[in-house]
Amino acid sequence: MKRTAPVISGFSAAAVMITVHLLLVLRREPALTWFYPLVWWSYIFIVDAVVFRREGRSLIWIHGRRIDPRFLLMAAWSAVIWLIFEAFNLRLDNWWYHNVPANQAVRWTGTLISFGTVVPLLAETERWLASLGCCERAPVPRLVVTSGLLVALETAGAFMLLACLLAPRHAFPLVWGGFVLLIDPVNYRAGAPSLLRDWESGDRGRPYRLLLSGLIAGLLWELWNFWAVARWSYTVPFIGGWKLFEMPALGFLGFPPFALEAFALYQFVCRPWGVGIWPESSFAPSNRPPVAVSWLTAAVVLLVCLIILRAIDHHTILSYASS
Repeated sequence: MKRTAPVISGFSAAAVMITVHLLLVLRREPALTWFYPLVWWSYIFIVDAVVFRREGRSLIWIHGRRIDPRFLLMAAWSAVIWLIFEAFNLRLDNWWYHNVPANQAVRWTGTLISFGTVVPLLAETERWLASLGCCERAPVPRLVVTSGLLVALETAGAFMLLACLLAPRHAFPLVWGGFVLLIDPVNYRAGAPSLLRDWESGDRGRPYRLLLSGLIAGLLWELWNFWAVARWSYTVPFIGGWKLFEMPALGFLGFPPFALEAFALYQFVCRPWGVGIWPESSFAPSNRPPVAVSWLTAAVVLLVCLIILRAIDHHTILSYASS
């Protein structure tokens, strides 16, 4: 196959992946401070190259030559989506950050770049599993979606998220599932890609692949975090005893439903603009927002993100890297 940008970037990312691990062992920069974004962006480009070699399709590159602007939007929305969970953690107190850069501008830039990997890495993992034919024959019972079912799911999701805020010590696990119940019915009504529509149509692949992608990502998140210097730790009530890496073992049950949430939230934020690239069959908005509304929305989202970043500084970060 002709060596195009996805293949070249994949080999380059593999070299970065190996180098950053060696630097971490040697305790040298940039691995000490930037291990997370370096290793995960390498992973994203490697998996994209693998899928491209198997199917000739890339999530990142257009015609194998230039970066797809929609992928950059995916990374931007990924940071926004994870910041939603960071906002919930201000109440839940389930995880904390250590040894992050002391300079605020550097820290916030690195944080957004790191959070920008979350949705792309799940998308790439799910697409890789799809290229292998994974879960295509998995049993998925047919579902008849009714208006009553949609309302029931939305109500359950809203109740779960509200319970997290009102009783965080006991209801904290419900954040890993509440969003998919609340948001996926909205996507279904709007005609956007949704798990309910997959289930209704008998799609046997995507729901299971997403669950598996979440578990794979969770294992790699915790594996790489365990050895990192700039890292996170957990304080989880009731289940914090026995750990696998830094994560309480039962906490791994939250990664599969989180992948469903990431998918649902990504479809939700992309729907008004019709710029989604995951799944590849993009959808067109019925009424594209005016340019002024788009810019106003972007400004509001950016302001909220900055407020959450500021709150993370004061609440969630426990230590800064020594200069």
